[in-house]
Amino acid sequence: MDIKKRVFVGMTGASGNIYSKKLLSYLSQQNYHLSVAATNNALLNANAEDNTVYKNIEDFLERNNLNVDKIYDINDIGADIASGSNRVDYSFIVPASMGYIARVANGISINLIERLTDVALKERRKIAVIFREMPLSKIYLDNMRKLIDAGAIIMPAAPAFYHQPKTIDDLVNFVIGKLLDSVEIDNNLYKKWE
Repeated sequence: MDIKKRVFVGMTGASGNIYSKKLLSYLSQQNYHLSVAATNNALLNANAEDNTVYKNIEDFLERNNLNVDKIYDINDIGADIASGSNRVDYSFIVPASMGYIARVANGISINLIERLTDVALKERRKIAVIFREMPLSKIYLDNMRKLIDAGAIIMPAAPAFYHQPKTIDDLVNFVIGKLLDSVEIDNNLYKKWE
């Protein structure tokens, strides 16, 4: 019996919901069990960036034609994925706020996304985080270093230009392709260097 690998996508209160949309869209077309949770601030940012009003994460997913297997309540600390005994193979926090990074870097978890990060780190599972912030303070860098030392992959939302992007989608594809590369998920989202 072929068991689907489990993938979790957490959206926190940073700019960049275009990245989470691309990640969810790509993963939903692959053979994964895909789940998602979003903070209220993630939806506030999505509303601002998309010039709309998403009532909740379900509305965000439906209106963007994004299919997932499971939606988690951000406040459900007792969810199955909040336990180390319930394996999640890949976790992505996209976008990641500096508040999220500060809390998890210092062992604080006040919602499901932060608890899942705690679990991924303690169980040595693959977790990759895309932040979108500039400039970076020493506090931000210190917190990111702590997460890297604990086993997380930290990536800026920084596209390259050697593949001669023509559209915003080309830039987003590059970032998400590199994110998937970082956890060894094959993809063809961008042209590799030759």
